[in-house]
Order: sequence, then structure tokens, then C-alpha cells
Amino acid sequence: MKVVFSRCESYSDVKEALKEVVDRLGGIERFVRKGERVLVKPNLLSPHTPEHAVTTHPDFVRAVCELIEEAGGKVIIGDSPGMQGIGEELFERTGIKDLGYPCVLFDKERTILKNGWLLTSVLEKVDRIINLPKLKTHTLTTLTLGVKNLYGLIPGVTKKKLHTKYPDPFSFSHMLLELYFLVKPDLTLLDGIWGMEGNGPSAGNPVRPGIVAGSPSALALDVEVAKRTGAGGFPLKRIAERKKILPSYTVEGDFRFRLKLPGKRWYHLLPSWAGHILSRLYRVKPGVLPEKCTGCGVCMRNCPAGAIEIKDTARINYSRCIGCMSCQELCPFRAIVPVYGLIRR
Repeated sequence: MKVVFSRCESYSDVKEALKEVVDRLGGIERFVRKGERVLVKPNLLSPHTPEHAVTTHPDFVRAVCELIEEAGGKVIIGDSPGMQGIGEELFERTGIKDLGYPCVLFDKERTILKNGWLLTSVLEKVDRIINLPKLKTHTLTTLTLGVKNLYGLIPGVTKKKLHTKYPDPFSFSHMLLELYFLVKPDLTLLDGIWGMEGNGPSAGNPVRPGIVAGSPSALALDVEVAKRTGAGGFPLKRIAERKKILPSYTVEGDFRFRLKLPGKRWYHLLPSWAGHILSRLYRVKPGVLPEKCTGCGVCMRNCPAGAIEIKDTARINYSRCIGCMSCQELCPFRAIVPVYGLIRR
């Protein structure tokens, strides 16, 4: 098993960098055979244009799709955004529609039940999954990379329910690992040419790590990226190491880039079992910036706990708030920010 890094400073050079990564992993033919249907799963969190660094860049997606076609594969691009009620504008605003490949919004497809999970039925129509995460920080999970990107295979409101069931960073990360081992993508390729630091996954600041990375193991890739970006407390990494579920792997290519991480979570320094308990007490909660809030209602409609109402601006009922930060993640005006401290529930 390998995790491969390749320097790439511009999307104009992305296909060459991706080909180098894939070739060092054994070639695209190792992951795609002629005639196979391949689901390409980018991170399309919300309908942001590419320069915001919220979504996987369309040039990155195009280069991967071309490699798949060169191996004789048939491409389908699909995702379920975090924001409810989004239609075709998701593919239009993110630049994915312009690529000319079939695009599927999972929320409009039927669902299937697999090992207790409600997933998109598109999984029944494809032979392979190629996972294309974006290198970003995340106010709940610290980073959002390959494993977290698979959360988009769960359509619609089911994602909201899971946030309610798994409200803290450790239980949520446990859930993500269960999902990962259920669907296990064939190949994960990380768009780290431009990424996001600070209060990601949508309200942080664009930053240029200048990297493309890949591995057959999204988990190995995520753990290695966490080590190389200063995210030592990344819950997914700590859980995988404690449970000894991280595969053995080697690393090729050099990469170091210090990301500004969201908040200061001192409980990440504790053993993961203690961090899991204390994270329920010392938690992130959303705070509203009235001067930025337009009262658009996106946060209210997408809050899994029903803890938000609009009275000119967003008002949060902290007795109901679970601290999942979906509101901050999806606010189109950056009007919601994380606040860290003790929360009484």
C-alpha cells in the first residue's frame, strides 16, 4: 500500500501531476478496466464557484475523468450536497456541468439500504468509485479529506439525522470510519493544489498547499496528510491508530504544509477515550455575527436539531443545539462562526 504526493502549483499542470501519482500507484488500469462504469465523487459541499476553494476544482475533476476514459471507463459524476433544496445549480456553480460528463444529484435518486445505511442507489449502477476530496479544515472533524468525502454518498435529510446521533468529533469520526469500510472506494485522489484553512469547510481562507496526493486507501492518505499539515489531534487519525485499523503503507514524495486549524481543542491531546467524553463538555458551538447575517434561512432549514429560528437574523436555541456546526458549514455569508468553551445542555 502506498500514499503518493506530487507537487503541483497550478491547475493547468494538474493532469501531469495526477498521472504521475496514479502511475506510481500502478497505473490507472489497476483501478479502471475497459467498459467499467466509474462513479467520480468530488467534494461538492455547496454551490460555490471554484475560486472559493470550497469544492473540488473542475480542472482536477476533468483530468481524472480523462484518465478514466483513456483506460476505457465510463464516467458518472455525483454527490449529495450538505445544503438541502439544492438542484442543478450545484453542478453549474461549481463548474462541473461544463465538463460535459453525466452528473447525478444523489438527493433526486432513490436510496438503498446496505448494512443498515441509507445510501444512494447510484452505487448499484457502477463498478468502481474514485474519490476526489478537497484538502480543507473542518470545525467539527478538524480536517475533511477522503474518508469524510464519502459522507456525500448519503442522500438528503439522512445526513442531518446522523449529525444528531453523532454530535461530537469522536463519535462522528467513528461513524465515518464505519461508512468508509462499507463503501471502500477503489482510489482516492486529493485536490490539495488550493485548499482551505481556518474555519473550514466553507468559511475558512483559501490557501495553496500546492499538492496532489493519491492512495488506494483513503484512510492512509488522510492520516498521512494530517501528520504533514500539523493536525496531530485529527480524531480520525487517533481512532484508527488506537483501533489498529490503519493499513501498513509507504510514502512517496515530499510534502509539508502547516495549516491554520479551527479552534484550540486541548482535549485532542488526551487519550481518545477521554477526549471523546470531554469533547461533549468542552465543545464548539455556533455564534451569529448580526452584521453579516441576512436572515436567508439556510441555517434554519439545515439545522438537524431544529435549534435555529429567524427573527431578522438567525437566533440559536443553545438548549437544543448539538454543536454539529452544519449552520456554519453551510452559511453562504460567513455569518456564523465557531465559539469554543464549556456547554451546558
